[in-house]
Amino acid sequence: MFEGKRIKYISPSGKEYNAMVVSCVKDIGVTIVNADDSSQYLRCLVMKNAPNFWPGKGEITKTRKMFTILRKGIINGIVDRSLEYIGGFASSDTCPFGQ
Repeated sequence: MFEGKRIKYISPSGKEYNAMVVSCVKDIGVTIVNADDSSQYLRCLVMKNAPNFWPGKGEITKTRKMFTILRKGIINGIVDRSLEYIGGFASSDTCPFGQ
């Protein structure tokens, strides 16, 4: 839905990046990469219909909440993880969408 959108991404450590949304799909997930180096994954969120989703207790509810937070940030043009921690590690192996 927001493929290719440029946003500002602020890491938990406070470092700012010019980022690009690779994809943001409700039931599959979100992938955000560094716009200057698309091999650097900044944020991944794997939703229930992604092949690598882990269906642990409460995971569907937690991922829906995280998706809403990320989607609002993408719409506003800034995802600020320094204000509210959003768990997970980003890599080409953990993201639902790659470059």
